[in-house]
Amino acid sequence: MVPASGGWHWDDLTTESDGEPINPGTLAAVVTPWNAIEVVATSVDDETVSYWWTPRSSGWVFESITAQQLGETPPIAGPLALTVAPDGSQHVAGVSAAGDVIHIYWRANGQDLWRGENLTALAGG
Repeated sequence: MVPASGGWHWDDLTTESDGEPINPGTLAAVVTPWNAIEVVATSVDDETVSYWWTPRSSGWVFESITAQQLGETPPIAGPLALTVAPDGSQHVAGVSAAGDVIHIYWRANGQDLWRGENLTALAGG
């Protein structure tokens, strides 16, 4: 349901935004402090993807987070977790096929880029 939409609605986000199908069981979603809706998942092409909507957008938007991401990190292979921090940054976490913990994040400071890091490697694992 879109905030202030007057009730629940069903939308096929893949069709509406010309996006990619997702792998079952990988979806996570949040409503942001600015009343946007962010849905992330792993696509059938093994990319981390986002479907998002804001009160200012003309509909749902599809983006490949993997294609935008800075940094060399292995792809997330399974379920994702998503949170929005008090500063507006968005954080996606999951596990790679090799078992490494992967963190992908976006900061709402005008950079408009996703960055990735392998937390297992950073911790010396």
